[in-house]
Amino acid sequence: MSSAIKASRLAPSSLLELQSDVLCRDYLEGFCRRAEECSWSHEICAIPNVEPQAPTLQYPDNLLSMDPRGLPRSRHPLDDDGPGILSFGGPRHDNDHVEIQHIKILPTINEILSTRSPYVPKKGAFSSHRLPFGQKRLLDIHFRQLRYESTECIIDSCYHASQCLVKLVKEPRSADYDYRMVTPKGVRYSLFRDVRIEELIFNEKKSITVRLSFACPKALRGRGLGPSKNFEDGMLVALVGLDQDGSLSTTFLEIEMRQTTEAMRPRTGNDLKASVILSFADPSDTNAVRRVLYNAQGLLQENFILVDIPKVLYAGFYWTLQHLQHQYEGNDRLAFCDTVAPSAPDTTPTVSLPRYSTVQPFVFRLDSLRKKGSPNPNGSLDLKPVDFISSKSFQTDFIDRLCQETTLDRGQACALCESLCRDFAFTQGPPGTGKTFLEGIRDAGIGKLARVGRGSKENWTQAYNISNLRRSMKKTSFERGGLKETYTRADGLEKVDESAISDIRLARKAGGFAYEYWCTGGDLKDVDRLLEKFNTMLGNDFKDEADFNLQTRQRVMDQIFCNASHHLDPVPSADDNVWHLDLNNRKSLLQKWKEEIDVQTIVDKTVEVHRRHQVAITKNSKVHRDIDARCLGHQDICAMTTTAAAKLWSTLKKVNFQTVICEEAGEVMEAQFLCTLLPTVEHSISIGDPLQLRPQVNESILSLETDAGVSYRLDESLMERFMLPATPGIEPIPSSRLNIQRRMHPDIAELMRATLYPYLEDHPTTFDRDPVPVMVDRIWWLDHQMPEDVNDPRSPAGTSSSNAFEVEMTAGLVEHLVKSNEYDFRDITILTGYNSQLAALTERFSSVCSLWLSEKDRETLSEEGLLDPQMAPLRSPTNVQISSMLRLATIDNFQGEESRVIILNTVRSNLDGQIGFLRTINRINVGCSRARNGFYVIGNASLMRRVEMWQQIIDNFTINGKIGPAFRTCCPRHPHPDRSQLVDSPEQWQSLPECDIHSTNALAATNHVQGSMKPADMSVPRPAVSHAGTVLFPFRQLSYPVVITPSRPALRFKSKIALCATPYLSEYCFLAGILGTVAAPLHKILSYVRKSVDTFCTVVINAKETVMTARGITNI
Repeated sequence: MSSAIKASRLAPSSLLELQSDVLCRDYLEGFCRRAEECSWSHEICAIPNVEPQAPTLQYPDNLLSMDPRGLPRSRHPLDDDGPGILSFGGPRHDNDHVEIQHIKILPTINEILSTRSPYVPKKGAFSSHRLPFGQKRLLDIHFRQLRYESTECIIDSCYHASQCLVKLVKEPRSADYDYRMVTPKGVRYSLFRDVRIEELIFNEKKSITVRLSFACPKALRGRGLGPSKNFEDGMLVALVGLDQDGSLSTTFLEIEMRQTTEAMRPRTGNDLKASVILSFADPSDTNAVRRVLYNAQGLLQENFILVDIPKVLYAGFYWTLQHLQHQYEGNDRLAFCDTVAPSAPDTTPTVSLPRYSTVQPFVFRLDSLRKKGSPNPNGSLDLKPVDFISSKSFQTDFIDRLCQETTLDRGQACALCESLCRDFAFTQGPPGTGKTFLEGIRDAGIGKLARVGRGSKENWTQAYNISNLRRSMKKTSFERGGLKETYTRADGLEKVDESAISDIRLARKAGGFAYEYWCTGGDLKDVDRLLEKFNTMLGNDFKDEADFNLQTRQRVMDQIFCNASHHLDPVPSADDNVWHLDLNNRKSLLQKWKEEIDVQTIVDKTVEVHRRHQVAITKNSKVHRDIDARCLGHQDICAMTTTAAAKLWSTLKKVNFQTVICEEAGEVMEAQFLCTLLPTVEHSISIGDPLQLRPQVNESILSLETDAGVSYRLDESLMERFMLPATPGIEPIPSSRLNIQRRMHPDIAELMRATLYPYLEDHPTTFDRDPVPVMVDRIWWLDHQMPEDVNDPRSPAGTSSSNAFEVEMTAGLVEHLVKSNEYDFRDITILTGYNSQLAALTERFSSVCSLWLSEKDRETLSEEGLLDPQMAPLRSPTNVQISSMLRLATIDNFQGEESRVIILNTVRSNLDGQIGFLRTINRINVGCSRARNGFYVIGNASLMRRVEMWQQIIDNFTINGKIGPAFRTCCPRHPHPDRSQLVDSPEQWQSLPECDIHSTNALAATNHVQGSMKPADMSVPRPAVSHAGTVLFPFRQLSYPVVITPSRPALRFKSKIALCATPYLSEYCFLAGILGTVAAPLHKILSYVRKSVDTFCTVVINAKETVMTARGITNI
């Protein structure tokens, strides 16, 4: 093997390249319906692409280095000196083009091996760029930034995997190995060894697919591959190859199906091999198809490894990038182009009326918003946009009417009217103000609704899916004809005449049998015995006249005899008849025949069939898209993701959409938002909050959260760009805002008013939020100085942070809240900004109760090696509903959600002043605005004060006396501050004293605390204590015993578990290793037990041999 490892270059196709002028038009489109009847040349060939070709670049042969990939710290990882030939050093690699439409979306092997900084332009009015301000410049910047964000992890993992491959080819094979890899940059991926091409499979939608086998690591054998996150459907993998000459190649494929070692056992006879079926990520890349087929047929002999890159969903970025390329190259002008991509950098955005609303007399009819059954004394609710914009009095009067005659509050009414009367409208919705609306549209009775795309978590959307609507719609004769024609084209490449199937299959068997017979020296004189052997091989008696295959077999055997007797061209033998050759001459002739077979040409012809089939599939898809366009044209509302909008841009243009509404616009990248601005759009309404979480990016250098990323701002949404402009001198775009929150108790909402939303008002219902019964304070900051954990940088937790003290304090608080009988696990959510802390919390609570982690959090913990799949399986069924689980989440995966009680771990506590993720106002905002009833922060306040927003929040806690080194707990029936118990360490949760108020004062004690509990039922007699753990009702009627036992004795609770049959019995009835017996009439027992027994217990009532079980959790 050569010491210089470079990019492999595939030899050109062996097929003759014919000029387009000798081919008919049908063939140029990929298929000729006339076949041999056509007078034009139809020899299979690699026809030139009629689309403009990318210019040829003079690029260097980049070589693989065995040193860690990266650049010196003194150099910037990104370059802005221009792309391709415009760069001072010339093209960096073979994919470094000046025009973005020529750039391949997936990286080439030469690009992977390049060590020069990639060209990624900066945003900003004063940043240099080769293009003037306008649409093309905007598209160029977003394409290059988003492509770097999407492919850098691919490039980094493939480079590292290539280094591993070079080492592996020199090492002996091992039955077991560690497949989990981490690059020096921190990218995690899986590497699988000993990859073999098992078979090629023709798929009716994907054309040629391939099944690869690989040596399965011990951890994934048996059924281990199933629950893992490896090789999930639709994910991208890279097949990295190294040939004998030291040349590297990469082929990108998508996962179609995975097969465990159990499924492969019939093929392999052991549990050492697993396999995956893959399709080509870019089916139009015929070079990638040829490379795989060359290796399958032995034309190339590369050593392969398979690189599985987590979270890289090809469709997730491909369609957006492809659309940006087409938009750049085409003539479509973006809607609101003068606003989104102005020709001058210092242009302040302006808004006007939607174009369609300027045609008089136009009104928005809002009668559907009226309260049900409300009178209509003032006539119709008609909003006239022209009058609303021009007349202040009309604005005031109409908004007053909306507030009186509808359920809208004033903030909602103003935002609605302003959004309807602005062509480029933005509405900011602070936390708890209610911004989501899709399901509300359905509930409002709008039936003409279509959803485009897959993967919705809401089952009700299935009935509105475009695929279901398409099937139920009657096709036109033109559409039926188009579908039939495209199906015929595809079928012609997929199938053969059914009448010839039996002959073909039988001939294959017979031909192979005769060939083997000849190769071993068989004599033609024994042809009768040959026929008999052939029939014996087929398993039937040839002499059976009833055999329906008799004629076919006879015909085939006649043909074999004819072929065997045929005289060939002179061969190295004394006789021209091949059956007269001796065995040695037959072997010589056989070798000559093998040398004359041109395997490469056969493979190239197969690839050409694959290409033709892809063209046929594309045309069939186009017909379906035309039908979809007609179907969507009959709907009032079409719901889809930005990815679906990018993919179906040409289809959506035919529908002539006028209005686009973007939900959660603050979390949408601008590059993705541009895919919704169809040329026909005249009205855009964006709803979200730029002060909450931004779009998530993987490359920190492109993020606003880093100093370097301020120049790139990939995670800046279009909403943030216009509402919070970063360019000096640019005024914010006119926008609306919702100002009444319905989530948080006012004490919690005060944190938001003190920081980001001084205008935020509380809805009256928020004042009725119940207090937290076992805590003196509804909100509290537990201030501590306990240092964060020092994690081994080589461990999975090395790149994240955790704090064991906060984990234990959180566990004690959760257990304390649940023991109050007022809260279930489902009512509590624990938030943190760090994956290591989330993993520590998961481990701490996994033996106590069932846990609910979001799919994203589970994936992240699993990929980073922080979550044991056996401890929290990703796909295993559960007998416990989500409603009974304790919720653990990272802040980034909890936006838009809420909980009765939130416990926030800030984690960081160090002498270096490092705060990390929670230094950004967006995460602080989300973390502090999710709670409805109670909010508790556990963190180092002196450290967090270094961030301005945290300082404002801590000051608010301090002013209100809600911060200290210990929690203030209390009896749920007597939550007076003077009777509180302090908890400043995890151990103290286990030693909290019992309430010492005498039972005769229990009812009186509960009445002096407003809102601490429901009013006592005075018809229930007060209990009398007979001995510890036993409570008797003073009834004289016939009574039955009630036995209360814990459903899970192994719970991690050191203190006694309070159980009660009425709200005020928890002081007297405890489980302390003995059973409590309560005597009372059966109907009274049932009535109160059902109301108040908590979820830790199973209550068994034995009455006249009848056993009854009250609610309880059996799988926590």
